Amino acid sequence: MPNPDHFKNSEKWPLKEDVPRDKSWTITYNTELDASSVNNLTVFVVSESGDFYPLDREVARDKIIITPKSGWWNANTTYTLIIEGVESIKGEPQYLPVTMEFVTE
Repeated sequence: MPNPDHFKNSEKWPLKEDVPRDKSWTITYNTELDASSVNNLTVFVVSESGDFYPLDREVARDKIIITPKSGWWNANTTYTLIIEGVESIKGEPQYLPVTMEFVTE
């Protein structure tokens, strides 16, 4: 698995607070994505303690939908969503590394 410390200088999206524990995240791009580039090395979530959180990832043309495998995020926990290395169907990289912290209710 990637080292979360590698992403400390990434582009940071705004913090999301009071996130419902059953929240799915949808990330929308401006181009169709190569589904094979979306995996546990390119789209992942880590907890505040640095543990990787198991995810389900779905690609729907220009969207990535992530949900926790268990169906629930842990309560009152800070997570960081990290995206790096996702490519379009033409093989073009999408974005620089991006991180977004979120805190569950």
